[in-house]
Amino acid sequence: MAKPRPDKDVLEDAAKVAKHNLKLVRFLREWRDREHTELPLRLDNVAVGQGRCQVLAELVKFLEESPNNVAKS
Repeated sequence: MAKPRPDKDVLEDAAKVAKHNLKLVRFLREWRDREHTELPLRLDNVAVGQGRCQVLAELVKFLEESPNNVAKS
């Protein structure tokens, strides 16, 4: 199944967020890293932790790549 492709307006907004809200992107990156580091130590539902890591990783990747994706579109 192919990943959904956001329209140009969404890419432009994400690029603005990535460019003008560096603290937010840094926070999300640090949260992703912390969740990933703590994943082996989870005693409760590991699948929830794995899902959280995946969502945060995808969100950070999307924001970091959005300026380049706008330029390509």
